[in-house]
Amino acid sequence: MNPLRSYSSLLIVIILIISAAVVNGQLPPLRPRACSATRRRVEFRELSVRDRYAYLTAVKCLRQTPSRLGFEGSRSVYDDFVAVHRESVPVAHGVASFLPWHRPFLAFFEVALNQFCGYTGTLPYWDWSYDSQAPERSILFSNAYFGSNGNIANNTCVNDGFFADTTAAYPELHCLARDFDIGDNDGMGSLMGAQYSPIEMEWIVRQPTYDAFRQTLESHPHNNVHLSIGGDMAGLITSVNDPIFWLHHCNLDRWWARWQLAHPLIRDTYSGNIRRGADDDLAADTDILSYSGMWTDTMVWEVMNFTGGMDGLLCYTYSNSIGPANITEPGLLEPVLDPDFPLPGGADTPDDAGNGDDGGGGGGAFRRRRRRRKRRQVRRQAAQLHKLTTPSPFDRSDATSLRSHRRLPAEYFVKNNMTATQTARVQNAESHFDKFLDAVNSAHWRSLAALDRWTPDPVPFVQWDLWKKQADVFLDSLNLDVATLFD
Repeated sequence: MNPLRSYSSLLIVIILIISAAVVNGQLPPLRPRACSATRRRVEFRELSVRDRYAYLTAVKCLRQTPSRLGFEGSRSVYDDFVAVHRESVPVAHGVASFLPWHRPFLAFFEVALNQFCGYTGTLPYWDWSYDSQAPERSILFSNAYFGSNGNIANNTCVNDGFFADTTAAYPELHCLARDFDIGDNDGMGSLMGAQYSPIEMEWIVRQPTYDAFRQTLESHPHNNVHLSIGGDMAGLITSVNDPIFWLHHCNLDRWWARWQLAHPLIRDTYSGNIRRGADDDLAADTDILSYSGMWTDTMVWEVMNFTGGMDGLLCYTYSNSIGPANITEPGLLEPVLDPDFPLPGGADTPDDAGNGDDGGGGGGAFRRRRRRRKRRQVRRQAAQLHKLTTPSPFDRSDATSLRSHRRLPAEYFVKNNMTATQTARVQNAESHFDKFLDAVNSAHWRSLAALDRWTPDPVPFVQWDLWKKQADVFLDSLNLDVATLFD
């Protein structure tokens, strides 16, 4: 029994069956459409202006369509989605099923837009990696589209954009709120901390296991966007209130699809913890994904195939996103790694590598002391290099370098019941991202997201294949093991 599948056939279901079902608060399920031809999900700015407004209008329509699921306090179908996400926090966040649970959830939203509001397009995504160095400048946060930061003088309510003065039902009736990282930066206006850039995302895609990839993606790029936007987006039970949620999570699903395509031999593998705040490795692809009556229970293995899974409900591919309109030859400008750059993790330089024993009396002890001094020197150099090469998350003056990321606050780990091991792993990865950015900046990688290349009116990234080859060569040259992110 699930209402959403039957939304597509309200006019053809036998009246008596409907009447009997409504008594129980549900409508009978039907088989989803077959996947005869995949549809292409694109970045929001790849849509024509007309199609952008068709999407936004459909989202607003769902907020005006009466609730179907009967959750207490739910006023609309849109509120139903907020309620289902709220009820599903234990299986949708901080666990192996983070990505599998959200994949159908996005598809359900796409179906609802079509069946209730006549939207014929696909769900768009927001490629925040393109906007990563000054995300608040993205046209998505303009008055023309999703609106900007909340009004600090008015309970951080969003007062501009297509969803100005929108109210949300959960956890109680309130205005749609946003609270960017910095409300005002010495007259520069509201700022969001830097997000993860294209080259960082390519490094993350190199993670060799599903669990390592999922934990890295969820703990860092995913959390960074939610917390930087703030307001409703910063809370697990309120994030769906903000319509930017759908574009953010569609982009996360795109990166999972990218990881699957990059690792064909393990694309359908699944592992990790099944309980929040636990270090178990008990996840299995027969685990159940539940949607509080919005859809029938689904097993993880059913959602792995995004080009035909769930009997055709999942039937899409992704575009290669966007690039600056003024770039004709993307990628490298002869990046050369600084020979004095410290190796990752404070390891010994190649000249000092060895077993610590040269066969001479006392030589082994001398070499060990020398290596310890060298490690201390390397750590000091690394700290100094980070200050010199990598701007802060809120810097807006450096036009060529990639910025560091704001660390997750201590209360985040407490609120999410994370163990000491999980907390240490996340904080360790934050340090490794700092080292990665130091290496990238000192090697003079010219990012398409750098402020001297970024443009507010990007175009479809037709040269993505070329950029990807250059990025792979560059990442290989850095010799930084992505597995260290998961140590």
